[in-house]
Amino acid sequence: MELRVKKLKSITGKTYMLHFKSRAKLVRFGILISVSALFLSIAGLLIIITNRHTRSNKYNALIIKYARHYSIDPNLIKAVIWKESNFAAGREGAKGEIGLMQIIPSASVRDWATYNKRHVPPSGLLFFPDINIDIGTWYLAKCMSRWIKYKDSTALALAEYNAGYTNAKKWAPKNMNDDVINMIKFPSTKDYVVAILRQYEEYKFSKDSLKVEQQVPLTFK
Repeated sequence: MELRVKKLKSITGKTYMLHFKSRAKLVRFGILISVSALFLSIAGLLIIITNRHTRSNKYNALIIKYARHYSIDPNLIKAVIWKESNFAAGREGAKGEIGLMQIIPSASVRDWATYNKRHVPPSGLLFFPDINIDIGTWYLAKCMSRWIKYKDSTALALAEYNAGYTNAKKWAPKNMNDDVINMIKFPSTKDYVVAILRQYEEYKFSKDSLKVEQQVPLTFK
């Protein structure tokens, strides 16, 4: 009887040890899986951040080129591109907006062609970043020129870029020193303007801020 008890205790002890070792292995395996998953998540996040940074800086040379040509802050152009297309050159809007700056093949494109003494490009060419940023920046500079006497001239220019001159004119305060944002009656346009202004400030004061020599703003007839 005593021998059986000893054997039983021995078997129970071995079983317990085997169970303990198995659980320890499972715990170690679980920790390894967790660490691997965390590493992969961090690596994936770094790739996403790197891709976003690369994409957002892809058109810097063109932005600077046309910022100089039309005397406008390149960081504002970049902020508009960020909001309009998130730097996707092939983006097409629901209302026919095209490319990086979501330009519309209409009178503004013809006016741009007349201003630059060029032929009106076919719609397909408007997806090309060079042409798209050229036209979009020209139109933005024209909007900026129209409201230059207002304290919140940039907000009014962005409102016009998004909702057109007729609406922007309604929202322009009688006192040129008054704030503009609360005058904008379209919630989508107000959100649009606020988002771009915030992004504009972020670009201006970042280490990747785009710089061009200060120029006299253009005037448009």
